[in-house]
Amino acid sequence: MEAELPKRSSLPSSLSDSVSYVVPSQICVADYKRAVVFYWAPWSGPAMVVWRELLTKLAMIELPLQIPLIHYDYWTDPICITLFGPYIGGWGETCWIRNGEIIGKEVFGRCAPGQTYDERLTRMDELVKELSL
Repeated sequence: MEAELPKRSSLPSSLSDSVSYVVPSQICVADYKRAVVFYWAPWSGPAMVVWRELLTKLAMIELPLQIPLIHYDYWTDPICITLFGPYIGGWGETCWIRNGEIIGKEVFGRCAPGQTYDERLTRMDELVKELSL
């Protein structure tokens, strides 16, 4: 599993210590001050596009935060449904946590009917701003 973690050299320097794998059963939302939990699906093109966009935006806020990655082997774990919702498929699923509370659950790699790519990026910007409060 560890071999699939993103290489530290591929991460923005401000986030190089923020990324780690987390077993779903070890996640306690209340323990996070600032975090974006990401469903790690390296085989998914849409998820990896979201990953790059997410890193770019999170690096800009320059605040300490955690980016726990849930390995795709755990997609049936009940905590994944709590964090991401019932439809998990490697589409860039995220769960945004601030001060021990979930402030957003978004899937950025797939457009909802009538939603544009720019609208998804705007939503990501909104969540990054809320995370930085």
